[in-house]
Amino acid sequence: MDTLIPAPDGPEELRALLVLDQLPRVGPAKVRDLVRRFGSAEAALAAPAGTFARAAGAAAASHRRRGSIRDEVRRALERASRAGMSVITWGASAYPATLLHLADPPPVLFVRGRLELLGRDSVTVVGSRRATAYGRRIAVGMASALAARGVEIVSGGARGIDTHAHLGAL
Repeated sequence: MDTLIPAPDGPEELRALLVLDQLPRVGPAKVRDLVRRFGSAEAALAAPAGTFARAAGAAAASHRRRGSIRDEVRRALERASRAGMSVITWGASAYPATLLHLADPPPVLFVRGRLELLGRDSVTVVGSRRATAYGRRIAVGMASALAARGVEIVSGGARGIDTHAHLGAL
């Protein structure tokens, strides 16, 4: 695990990470840089305007106090809770170590299912929501063959190819 990324300290830090991740022109690498620079996501959001703008950029600085972003974060966390999802930040012990080796690991994962499976061999399936019959058939066949060999199938859960890959795995 990347020791330069602090472990989350409560629900407010989680919300702050999600707010940072939603700001314009701020992706996972920039979120990591901001957390490292300021010590936490909460501290980054609370930084003086000029300091934050120099670190995150003008677009992010102009949006960081918008209530609409905080409302969307609140709604996302409520939906995750209703769906029985776990929310894991990159400082948590359950966060997959393999993701931390990426140049820009996602700061937060929304996970439904068994957390212990996150460390197993996996293949991520990403595809069109408007899948062709051929694409759906290939997704089912590939995922079925991989799952039969113990490989976990991971996706964003979108309709189309993602759904058919999971159907194949099942």
